[in-house]
Amino acid sequence: MKINHVFYSSCLAAALTIGGMLHASAASYLWGNTNYPMIGTTADMPDTGLYLDINSAAVKEDTDDRVDVAAIILNVVQGQVSEKKVVRFRLADNQKNYVLDSRDHWMILPDSEDNPFSQAAVLLRQKVGHSTHKQTVTYLWNNTNYPMISNTSDLQDTGVYMDINSATVKDISDDGISVAVIILNVVEGQVQEQKVVSFRLAEDGNNFVLGSSGKWQAIPHKEGQPYDLAARLLRKDIGGEEHRAKYEKEVDQILYEQQQEVQKTEDDNMVDKRVEEAEAAQKAAENKDADNQAGQPAAEKGTDSDSGDSAAEGTQQKKDDDTIKVEIESKPIVEITSSSSNQ
Repeated sequence: MKINHVFYSSCLAAALTIGGMLHASAASYLWGNTNYPMIGTTADMPDTGLYLDINSAAVKEDTDDRVDVAAIILNVVQGQVSEKKVVRFRLADNQKNYVLDSRDHWMILPDSEDNPFSQAAVLLRQKVGHSTHKQTVTYLWNNTNYPMISNTSDLQDTGVYMDINSATVKDISDDGISVAVIILNVVEGQVQEQKVVSFRLAEDGNNFVLGSSGKWQAIPHKEGQPYDLAARLLRKDIGGEEHRAKYEKEVDQILYEQQQEVQKTEDDNMVDKRVEEAEAAQKAAENKDADNQAGQPAAEKGTDSDSGDSAAEGTQQKKDDDTIKVEIESKPIVEITSSSSNQ
């Protein structure tokens, strides 16, 4: 997976029609909220048309001659958002504006109030000021790896800086990427404090910072907001060439770990299923044995009287077998008499 797949979707303007059938009405706002100016009407109904979510505007790329900005366009029917798309604009220094079409080609926008994307580009120029690339960025110890994100004093090398080399991809999701980076609080070149801050850079251009409560908090797009500048610098570094190999390696590792986790979960579920099936089979066998014993005929077990007679017969038989019979045969008594003459 390439890192650009996370940030730069090619489906930004696929479902939005650029043409003269829409006419601008920049003075109208959705729900009366100035954060949602109308850039084109589609019907004569209240709160119906194309609106720009001005707060969603995010600088995606910043060069010497242009600024690329992503913003959300809403298609609304009677106050209900029926569709929203992230559309990418290019605001060039020569005052020409472009929009990225569904084929990833930059289409030049006409200077017309009837074109909704032309109106959006004008509003975006006012929002970002098209001066971010001209803004002078100072660095700690003149080292470009430590850009300043907040100037807290007029003293040299004093302020809040970001260690861009410490940026590490922590998580990948369908709609963005999470990055951790070290933020330094420096006074006259001496690091007083450093902490790791986690950012979530969403694909729709919005940025978030992880608060102390463990919840993601939206970062407002406004000048002087240190975390807003930090997030924009992170996007630029991740999309650049200098550290591309490092980020791609981290992304590949995370995707591999996610795949392994999914496989482990599937294996665990399979083992649990087999254990459940084995236990169910054993229980069914036990129930079948119990049913067979309960249905055995009574004759096979024998009655109490039969059991008693049999026991008595057995006892008597054993007794007879154990008796020793002695028979004494009588012998005839023979009387012997003497034969004498006097007899």
